[in-house]
Amino acid sequence: MISIFAKSAVFYQIGFQLLYMLFVGFFTLDVHFANSVTIFIALISSFLIGFFIRQKIQWTNTMRLFFISSSGLLLYVLMAFITDVNNWYIGPCACLVAHSVGFAVASGNATIFYSTPLIVLLSVYYAFFWFPEKDFIVNKMQNEGQHIYIRNDTLINFLDVSGYNQWGAAESKIVFIETWNEHCGACFQAMRDLHPFLKEQEQQYKNFTHVYLYVPPERRKEQLYDMDKVFINKRLPYNDMDVLYDKDSYFYNRYLNGGFPHFVLIGTNQEIIFSLNGYSANFANTYKRYFRKSFKKQSMR
Repeated sequence: MISIFAKSAVFYQIGFQLLYMLFVGFFTLDVHFANSVTIFIALISSFLIGFFIRQKIQWTNTMRLFFISSSGLLLYVLMAFITDVNNWYIGPCACLVAHSVGFAVASGNATIFYSTPLIVLLSVYYAFFWFPEKDFIVNKMQNEGQHIYIRNDTLINFLDVSGYNQWGAAESKIVFIETWNEHCGACFQAMRDLHPFLKEQEQQYKNFTHVYLYVPPERRKEQLYDMDKVFINKRLPYNDMDVLYDKDSYFYNRYLNGGFPHFVLIGTNQEIIFSLNGYSANFANTYKRYFRKSFKKQSMR
């Protein structure tokens, strides 16, 4: 009897850890790989695993069983808190809650029929609405709640292909800046996903303009004159894109933190409204919703 119990406990424990390592450890923690479907699957599997572990393994020491069954996830959450890796702990924390709910309601045979619809609805809300909107956008916002005025900074140079500074031409407009260089794969992915949408915004809001700001790599001091070839190789409509050059990388180094691409919205008074670093194709629609809301808010002023 004890041998059967021990084997079943080991079986459920191994299955539990493998599922968490697959869905939570490798997918739901990194926004570059995570998507709503994998997060949803992770939450549902966490709930079901918690339910069946508690129901199938009739262990009298409930707390001990719970901590053993969730030990891998608890360790992952602890490591994420200690290393502070871009709020990666939010995903596994949600899965730990789902596991705890399943573990708690497993005492009755029919309880799963009442609790499963609720956990499914909560998982849908978290995975498809709360997670992309709150975790990926708001937690990565910089300069939130304060505007940085840059209208008196005469050292800013946004040069066109002829070498003229176009910074002054945008003084009375809402300017959306997207930084990039030739070594940034995410930058080109963002261009493919967002360029048609941003062109629509330019047509809708006449005082809105979108700029692709080239920031050269640290070792490159001169302007990349063959930018059109770069865009052709990436199959991007270079002639339809307003590409400028950040001379000496002054704007990027002065007002932005590291990382590409960097999205910056500058208001009509030349103040930085928001600054968002990074891009993931999985959250393209989230970017569009957030940007559209910000453009509309600024245009109505």
